[in-house]
Amino acid sequence: MADTSLKKMRRFSLSNVKTKTKVISAALFPLILIGGVGGLTVYDLQKMEDTSHKVDHTQHILDEVAHLTSGALEMEASLRGYLLAGQEEYLVPYEKGTVETFAAFDELHETLADEPEMVERLTQAGDTLRAWQSEVAEEAIALRREIGNAMTMNDMADEV
Repeated sequence: MADTSLKKMRRFSLSNVKTKTKVISAALFPLILIGGVGGLTVYDLQKMEDTSHKVDHTQHILDEVAHLTSGALEMEASLRGYLLAGQEEYLVPYEKGTVETFAAFDELHETLADEPEMVERLTQAGDTLRAWQSEVAEEAIALRREIGNAMTMNDMADEV
């Protein structure tokens, strides 16, 4: 019985393997490792490229949001300037801001077309800005034009 277990052990020993098989195995092992590392590297590079595209997409969205915000702020600041001074040249940045803002809205709608939740929020923001423009800004501009060069608080203070 001890003889058969000894024979089984010798059958699977490295000394029973031919030299040619040992050399080929020794040469293939590092090649298989290199292939595995290469495969992982390609996989990681593809993931990095995907991530880079997502970052670029997000950066484009953030740039457009910055244009949108600056245009809306330009509209608001210009409106205040016009309401205080009453001079039509103060409305030029308001009109420029309107064009820039709604162009940024259009660009964002195209960019975010595959994200319905973001499109809905963007639509709500655009509707809110349009409502402000028609219900607040345009009415204030019309009222200021109606007032024209009427006496201001500074003129009254000078009179007093």
